[in-house]
Amino acid sequence: MDIIRQYPGTDYALNAQKDLAFVYIQAGNDSAAGQAIDTLKNDYTGHPELFTNIYEFAKYYRRRGKLDKARELYQYVFENCPDSDLAAKSLRWVASCEIESGNYSAAEQAIDTLKNDYAGHPELGWLYKLGDEYRRQKKYEEAKQLYQYILDNYPDSEYLIWAKAGIIQSDIALGNDPNITEELDGLIADFVDNPGLPEALCIIGEDYGVKASELKKKGLETEADEYFRKAVSVWERVIHEFPNSDLVPRAYYCSAGCYGHELAEYEKAIEYYQKILDNWPYFDYRRASYAQFGITRCYQNLEKSGRISPEEAATGIIQACNNLLANYPETNPAILQAARKLLDKYKVSK
Repeated sequence: MDIIRQYPGTDYALNAQKDLAFVYIQAGNDSAAGQAIDTLKNDYTGHPELFTNIYEFAKYYRRRGKLDKARELYQYVFENCPDSDLAAKSLRWVASCEIESGNYSAAEQAIDTLKNDYAGHPELGWLYKLGDEYRRQKKYEEAKQLYQYILDNYPDSEYLIWAKAGIIQSDIALGNDPNITEELDGLIADFVDNPGLPEALCIIGEDYGVKASELKKKGLETEADEYFRKAVSVWERVIHEFPNSDLVPRAYYCSAGCYGHELAEYEKAIEYYQKILDNWPYFDYRRASYAQFGITRCYQNLEKSGRISPEEAATGIIQACNNLLANYPETNPAILQAARKLLDKYKVSK
C-alpha cells in the first residue's frame, strides 16, 4: 500500500495494485479483490498493461471455478479493447464460461459475434475447444456444428485434426455408428503425417470405452461388448499403423485393460501388459506398475474360469508380484499391499 500511495500513477503503483488484487483473490476475499480491480480500471485507464492484467485476473478466477467473476472480467476486456489481440481471446472465454454455466443462449451469442466480427482471425481455429466444452456438457449437436464450422472455414488451421476428431467423438456419444467407420478412415487418410494423429486415435478409443461403460451400466451387455471391441480396434490401429509413436505403450495399456477387465480375454491382456513391461517399463510409472499388477488379476481370473490350473496361476501371480515389488516400490501403497497379501496367500515371503 505504501508504494501505491507514494508513487501514484506509476508502473510501480500499478504493479503493486495488481499484486494486491491477486492477494485478495487468493485469499478468497472477493469483495476486496473487486475493489482493487476497480481501482486499477479507474486509475490506470489507457495504461498499456491494464487489459493484460484484467485478462490474467479473469483467467485466475476461471481456474478457481468462479465463472461469473471470470466472465465479467473477460467481457470487460472484450468491450474496452475490441481491436486488440486480447479481444477475440476474451470473447472466446466468455463463451466458454457461458457453456460451462449452462447459459447456452448467451454462449451462442458470443460465438456468433466471434464468427461475424473476427472472421478469418488466425486464432479462431481454437473454436474447436468450445466444441469440446459443449461435448463435456453433452451438447453433442452444438459441438458438431462448431467442429464443422472450423472444417469449412479454416482448412489450413493447425487445429483441423481436433475438429475432425471431435465430430467422431460426438458421433460415438450419439451412437451414430454408420458415420464413424467412414469418418475414422477419413481422419487417418487426411492426417496420416500429422504428429497428433496417434493421440487423436487414442482419445477416440477412450471415448468408445466411455460409451461402452455407459451401455454396461444400463444392462446392455451385448451393445457394451461391441463398443469395447471398437475401442480396442482403434487402439490396435495405433499399435500397428504407428509403431514408432510415443503413444504405442498407451494404446497397449488401454487395450490390455479392455481385454482383461471387460472382454474376459485374459491371455491377450497378459500378453499386452507384458509387452509394455518388456519394452516401455517406465513410460508412465503409475500405469506401468498397474500393468504389472494387472497380470496378477488376469491369472486369478484364468484360474477361476478353469482355463489354467491353480499351480499355473500361482506361478504367474508370484512372479508378477515379485516384479511389482522389485521394480515399482514407489507406486500406490494399496497396490503394493495387495501384492504382499497375494504372496502371503501363496506362502511366499517378500
